[in-house]
Amino acid sequence: FTTPSLRFVFINSAMVVMQWASVFYFLPTFLTRIHGVALETASYMTSYAVLVGIVAAPLGGWIMDAWSTRYREAKLTFAMAASAASTLLYLIAFGLVDSMMLQYGLIIAALFMLMSGGSGPLAMTQELVHPGIRALSMTCNALAAHLLGSVPGPLLTGVISDRSNLSFALLCVTLLSGTVSVIALLLAKRHYHKDLAAVAAHKVEPERP
Repeated sequence: FTTPSLRFVFINSAMVVMQWASVFYFLPTFLTRIHGVALETASYMTSYAVLVGIVAAPLGGWIMDAWSTRYREAKLTFAMAASAASTLLYLIAFGLVDSMMLQYGLIIAALFMLMSGGSGPLAMTQELVHPGIRALSMTCNALAAHLLGSVPGPLLTGVISDRSNLSFALLCVTLLSGTVSVIALLLAKRHYHKDLAAVAAHKVEPERP
């Protein structure tokens, strides 16, 4: 029942979840192991990072909705830019700087960018399927995101960390997931208009008494 663009949206959702799940899971350990931050303080700092989504997600959704009135592909373009910016910030944080506060600030900024673009592809799970199976589409997206993202992400990070170090592991996983996310959205963009037109032809028939 899925359209080509929707399948790529599912892949994007998985990579987005892989990126933030890996960072959230290992951020307390990263702050403690790399910078010597007390575990209690590191846990508080991670909690503050979670709060970023409360502002970022609705703000990004509002921007995408406003932009969509003039540009039909706004959700895809904004999500791509957000994912690319997030990945670049992680590259700087884990690969180029050593200061704890600078790294933490870059991680917060990366999480903000990533979460600001998350609601657009999520909305596409509804608009790119037959109206009668939108709930199923949302469920499939959630399953894909967690089975392909939040399950392997922290595991892969841990495996790489055991063979190298945690900074390098987080760098590898955030770069991998961010790159695949952007590529998936680019491919979704190629099919978006055709798939949207095909879905728009379907109508939900009213129930007969």
